[in-house]
Amino acid sequence: ARSRRPTDAEGIPLPPLPREETADGIKYRHVEATFDRAEGLVNVTVFGPEGDVPDTVERVHELGAEFWPLAMTRELDDLILRLRANELELGTWVVRTRGDIEDALAFERVIAEHSGSAKSPGDWLVNEIRHYFKRTLKRLDVTSRSLVALIEPRSCFAGALLELALACDRQYMLDGFMEDHDEEGEPAQI
Repeated sequence: ARSRRPTDAEGIPLPPLPREETADGIKYRHVEATFDRAEGLVNVTVFGPEGDVPDTVERVHELGAEFWPLAMTRELDDLILRLRANELELGTWVVRTRGDIEDALAFERVIAEHSGSAKSPGDWLVNEIRHYFKRTLKRLDVTSRSLVALIEPRSCFAGALLELALACDRQYMLDGFMEDHDEEGEPAQI
């Protein structure tokens, strides 16, 4: 397949990913993992978008590597590769999200509107971001680990992040709130 990127289009710089690594986990801006070595599991949390949603494709290009779907996908991809190669004893990955569902859906609408279709080519960068997330989910699918998605209050499994939950072997959704917690807000939803 040929690239949809126009020959005169400029790419965006992808700076190195800032991350904090300790013996107990790895932390990025939008993704974090904490290790429970005694149980053989890793808790992965993907944080939903914050801030303004770009209203034009030009704004997406201005944001470049800081555009939330691209930044989050780069961090998640890097985490998957690091865990697969360096943390072999962590055989169960528990995946959560935190954030506002409406914000996640707003970014999903930007991707859907500008990534194109068979009838309309759309924007090359937005299209590449969509395909990069798909490739990251495929990488997750072949990790040879047990993957569990926990859908809890304050989760934002919607849009592309719902695909993350569906890529897991199992999905568990809390119906309401935990009895021993005084939580306020909306119950878990997808």
